[in-house]
Amino acid sequence: MEEELAIYCRDLDKTFYGLTLKALGNLVFEYVERNNLNHRFNKEKRSAGKDWVYSFCKRHKLSLRVPEKTSLARAAGFNRPQVELFFRNLRQILNEKKILPHRLYNMDESGILTVPNKLPKVVAPRGKRTVGKIVSSERGQLITAVCCMGATGQYIPPALVFPRKRLKAELTDRAPAGTLQLVSDSGFITSELFLRWLDHFQTFCKSSVEDPVLLVLDNHSSHVSLQAVMKCRGLGINMLSLPPHCSHKIQPLDKKIFGPLKSAYGQECDKWHVNNPGRPITMFQVAELFANAYSRIASIERAIKAFEICGIFPYNPHVFSEEEFAPATVTYQLFPNQNSSAENSNPRAEDEYDSDEDLLLSVLQHKLMENISTKTILPTPVSRSQNSPPSTPLGKLAHSPLLNIFSWKANTITNTKGTKFTAFHTTTKFDQLYLAEINKTTTKSTTKSCQCPQEEEVCTANCVTVQI
Repeated sequence: MEEELAIYCRDLDKTFYGLTLKALGNLVFEYVERNNLNHRFNKEKRSAGKDWVYSFCKRHKLSLRVPEKTSLARAAGFNRPQVELFFRNLRQILNEKKILPHRLYNMDESGILTVPNKLPKVVAPRGKRTVGKIVSSERGQLITAVCCMGATGQYIPPALVFPRKRLKAELTDRAPAGTLQLVSDSGFITSELFLRWLDHFQTFCKSSVEDPVLLVLDNHSSHVSLQAVMKCRGLGINMLSLPPHCSHKIQPLDKKIFGPLKSAYGQECDKWHVNNPGRPITMFQVAELFANAYSRIASIERAIKAFEICGIFPYNPHVFSEEEFAPATVTYQLFPNQNSSAENSNPRAEDEYDSDEDLLLSVLQHKLMENISTKTILPTPVSRSQNSPPSTPLGKLAHSPLLNIFSWKANTITNTKGTKFTAFHTTTKFDQLYLAEINKTTTKSTTKSCQCPQEEEVCTANCVTVQI
């Protein structure tokens, strides 16, 4: 029975809903009470004792850890469908554009403050309650560093975005060679600055339509403007966006570069304060301090390893285990009637679908199972075969291998104005599946009677007329 509790604790930890010591003690007490087991726990506190909880953790190799904050967006965003879609897009671009490893890049931004977030540890007397370290101010100024590296270890010179109105050459004194200086009101990158960075990137990677490159980046609003897309088309740059809230797992720069870079930058800031006592760090010193940290971190081995552990190169869509997707499972929701029709739906594995369109249609099947009319009225020539399903778009979907569950019954009718229609009545193994909902761009609601010749008493005034 203890093993069941240990497995439960591990499962909760995988989903980022780990138990505290108090919650574990309460759970153990409730467990033994419901199973009528003999115990000596305190019935007034209704909890197992601390000694028993610590012994339980020791027996099952569990420990008390300080967790990292993880937002709901990240926990839910990193899920298998999102990641698999990214890798399918990556494979498609690599095959169609014949992208070689040395033409594969990753780009991202990271904030650098004049007051670093990470400070080095210092030697202090044991038992001292507060240990301090000198910094420039309470809150620092933000400078954005735009970094880019390749899958074979090459680096594009970085760009630094300063919170200013005008450029000043002194800001990039002793910066890494080739550094691009940019300015914005907030210190963040903007759509206009990203266009300038693309020119900077193309200068060093020498991309063209005949020799394209692949640039993997996040879906920040500054990256997806129309001007940026058109410029990339002309320069031979293929941009591939990472899934939302997944950069902490699939972004090579986040995995191997930015963490060590900020630690090294904090050490450089500390050394500068020691060598310049009483002076604060300003924007004019940031470039030099960043250059010292960047030269220590930006190595060929680190860049190659970053692309490898993200599964981008070498291409490995199975680099992430099921345990890493566990936090997203608590946000999964079943489609209506999915449980009742699961045995009839006959789902297939994703790799068995012929195209992304088939996969989308499979998902749409489940969304259309409940409270939808089964009648579709289509204006059609009289010469159409009365036993064939509707024409495009519904006819195409009806002949899809995923929709072979449909049977059709056609009836030609004439409305009060003399217009002839063909009414297709569909029956499926699902409850009232309505085909017209699959393509809403071709549907239009009407409040008129559908004029069905049969089962008129069943019809409602909310029938949908499909216009071809």
